[in-house]
Amino acid sequence: MRVVPERSPFAQLATVFGCFLLGPAAALLLSTVLIPQSGFVQAVAPIAFALIYFGGVLAWSGLGILLVVIRGLLRLARGKRPCWSSAESAERLVPPGYRSFVVLGGLVGALLGVTSGLVSEAPALAVGAGWLMAGLGYGFVLRAAAHHGYLPFPEPE
Repeated sequence: MRVVPERSPFAQLATVFGCFLLGPAAALLLSTVLIPQSGFVQAVAPIAFALIYFGGVLAWSGLGILLVVIRGLLRLARGKRPCWSSAESAERLVPPGYRSFVVLGGLVGALLGVTSGLVSEAPALAVGAGWLMAGLGYGFVLRAAAHHGYLPFPEPE
């Protein structure tokens, strides 16, 4: 697990709302610029980017727990004791698995690009590449926020 400095609750809340609201808003803006004549794509693009956020958070929580357990079991199988990371009071542990944002961003961006290329009159290759890059870019932004501790790991409380 990665140890990062404790972030303020305001910074984390601003990051969560910023990532959740600005991603779909940017997708809506991009859809009006890339394909202004397609209302379908303008309706689906913000939903797809919200899916990147929520699906990435779910995948991160599942993968984070799974990877920590697998790494502990592998250390036990090698005859070593599991090393449990600990954080000081001013630090926070960030579980692994936040790369899922990039993977999901690429998949959803590619799917949105193919869909946009099929339903619009715009050049399919250019539109597909644009949506793929937008999805990957949004995935990398979410990954960076999680990597540096600004996007908090979902904790059931």
